[in-house]
Amino acid sequence: MLSQQPLFTFNLPDSLLSSARRTGLSTTIFALQFFDPQNPRAGYQNAGSCETLGTSVICTGIVLQVTLRAGNTYVFALVAISVGTSPGTTSTPGPGTVIASPSALSLLALGLTTTFTASETGYSGQFSAVSTNPAVATVSSAAGRTFTVTAIGAGFTALVVSDSTGRSTSIPVVVTVTSVPVN
Repeated sequence: MLSQQPLFTFNLPDSLLSSARRTGLSTTIFALQFFDPQNPRAGYQNAGSCETLGTSVICTGIVLQVTLRAGNTYVFALVAISVGTSPGTTSTPGPGTVIASPSALSLLALGLTTTFTASETGYSGQFSAVSTNPAVATVSSAAGRTFTVTAIGAGFTALVVSDSTGRSTSIPVVVTVTSVPVN
């Protein structure tokens, strides 16, 4: 039995936080997710809220109540969520600018997936995307504008998103794996 709610602190590289904040089109917030390998059907569950303090993300608002059993390994994942700007805020990229939303991704468990979309003012074709390090994350598309990213291994990579005319942008991706053994 824990005597108090757990506190999670993640120290992230400043480069990751800077890239997450670099666009005026969105804001990045963080949430704590929980996965019990003994109950995979439950999937990842929201475990609590987090806030950014410098290069640290601190999760104190634990809302999930679970029973942890000795000898089992549980996964707590920090998830970055890109939230669009508030109503009334405008920012119009010029023609020929490939935009990926969100502009940075963070995956904190192997096999975890997330999606992003690609767009470009004045362009109606499809996009392609490739991972610069598929040992960290892979990317696939079913529709040519929406892509699925899958965490393969811990590390950093970039996804290069291109239109058919050769214009492109890149999305930084970090995959971090943290497991918590309970004895």
